[in-house]
Parts: sequence; C-alpha cells; structure tokens
Amino acid sequence: MLASVALAEGDLVAAGTLSREALRDFSLVGDLSGFMLSLAAIAVIDDAAGEVGRAMRLHGAAATFAEQNGSRYLAMERSLRGQDEPAARARADPEAAAAYAAGRAMTLDDAVALALREPSTA
Repeated sequence: MLASVALAEGDLVAAGTLSREALRDFSLVGDLSGFMLSLAAIAVIDDAAGEVGRAMRLHGAAATFAEQNGSRYLAMERSLRGQDEPAARARADPEAAAAYAAGRAMTLDDAVALALREPSTA
C-alpha cells in the first residue's frame, strides 16, 4: 500500500489519508484481507501520531475480525514489520487493555466509522 511508503517517510497525514481511502476501496469490493490490513494500518498510524486509545481500539477490532474470518494475515504482516503485538501491550497497560477490549467488542460498522474519522474527531 502507498500508505506504507508515506508512513516510512514519516508523513502521518498522507499515510492516514491513503489508508482511509484504501479502507473505503477494499470495503466496496469486499476484499477482506485488504480491509483488515487497512484497518490495522490506520491503527499503526494513529499510534505513531500519539492517538494511543484510538489505535488500541482499532487494533482490537482488526484482531477480532481477523479471528472471525480465519485470517493469520495480520499476525504475519506485523511480524514482518517487527511491530510489538498490540495484545501484549494491552496486558502491560490497563488503559491500553480497556481500549483494546472496547475495540474487540466493536461491530464492523463501528470500527469502520471510527477508522474513517480523522483522529482528532474520534
């Protein structure tokens, strides 16, 4: 995804915009893998921008949807990028744990609505 390039270059605004566009596009065509990756990418971008609570909710939602659909794609993608596991982070921080649990309880529509909003309005 182009958002990965923008994120690697430190352009969080472009990375967020591109990831939200990708989320919309993958949703329209029913591409579940692309959808979950976009949701997870938005969580990573939010985390980098200091929006930790929002990021953990989106990580939780992405994990739940991946589990419900039998996908190991997110775990593989995180491993390749060397990211810390959001679930491990949630175990170490009570506020992160609460946000992660809230994300795991979200409906798909609620998670998409949260991800598509600009971080400052979430």
